[in-house]
Amino acid sequence: MANSEVQDYCRIPERLWEDPGFRTLPKDAKLLYLHLCTGPYRRPRSCGLVCAGPAVIAEHLGSDWTVEDVLEAGKILSASGLVEWDKESRTWWAPGVHFSVTNARWWKGRMRSLANMPDSPQRTQLLLRTIRECPELDEEDRGFVEALFESGMIDEGVYTEIWDEGIL
Repeated sequence: MANSEVQDYCRIPERLWEDPGFRTLPKDAKLLYLHLCTGPYRRPRSCGLVCAGPAVIAEHLGSDWTVEDVLEAGKILSASGLVEWDKESRTWWAPGVHFSVTNARWWKGRMRSLANMPDSPQRTQLLLRTIRECPELDEEDRGFVEALFESGMIDEGVYTEIWDEGIL
């Protein structure tokens, strides 16, 4: 398989199926959660952050889904803590979907992917979490983060917070 054909994938933790909070959800809420975690508009390395409005999601889920169905299932998921929805930026975040950083190349890919997503509180949380997870930022990594900031892809609040924590 050529590099251009490699698809990103998402791991759904097995513990999800044993989680009483998930097991008691209505079927529509479960399907929406799984769709948000594995759907076709997920960006590579986005760690559960999805940029798609309810109409797009309803279209992907099939003809029997309406925007109202997506919003209702989303409310249920939000109340359960499995998903956060930011209406202004049209982003959904499933905080439980998480990948640990395995190497510098993967880390930089995730940072680029997140930096290109619409600004939202969820994106900010993921950027901070990703920066904090990098085992050790070398000079090249620090330069990479600074370049993202200078280009406007990382906002000043995130940059200040990681600077204050001594990460940069």
